[in-house]
Amino acid sequence: MPVSSPVLLGVVIATALFCIWYAAIGARWLGGSSASERRHARKVRSAATALATVNRIGPRANPARVFGYLRKVDPYVFEEMILTELERRGHAIKRNRRYSGDGGADGAFVLNGRRWLIQAKRYRGPVRTADILSFDALCRQLGARGLFVHTGKTTTVGRDSATDSGFIRIVSGGDLVAFLAGDSLRLAPGARDRRSPLPHNHHEDANL
Repeated sequence: MPVSSPVLLGVVIATALFCIWYAAIGARWLGGSSASERRHARKVRSAATALATVNRIGPRANPARVFGYLRKVDPYVFEEMILTELERRGHAIKRNRRYSGDGGADGAFVLNGRRWLIQAKRYRGPVRTADILSFDALCRQLGARGLFVHTGKTTTVGRDSATDSGFIRIVSGGDLVAFLAGDSLRLAPGARDRRSPLPHNHHEDANL
């Protein structure tokens, strides 16, 4: 059959169009994963590796080293570390599938029938009060409680904003390291940061 045959030409064009469709859309429709989904899966796997590193360093014996390590991990991996730790404790979690940086929640979980949102920030310096206020507004809008987890320094204004909120709980410093060491965490909204594990109490939603 001559190469110039209309039938052969049609087959060549159809094959080329299929290849273009498959590369752009078809792989996902037929069970493949998108680039963003593969990226998310890599971050989740990296979070498990990072948690193992924290365990090797020893959060109870070397809290300063652990905290220094947390400040160096990928910001998105830090988000997934918090969610993975919650998942390991048996909580049903919901992970965000997009890393948009739009100020929304990074994930969520349910405790005692109450929805908690997670905002995880890998800071190296002072926490931006605007980030705390934005997360507080989101929790109020959705009628949820919130954990604002960070590796920075909580300013007096930021701490007071969380304390006055009644909706969000800041987790940083010693609280964060203790949480990653497997200790329970007092979840009273507005509780102030401390450099040691917080005491237990018996209020609803009190401990994680």
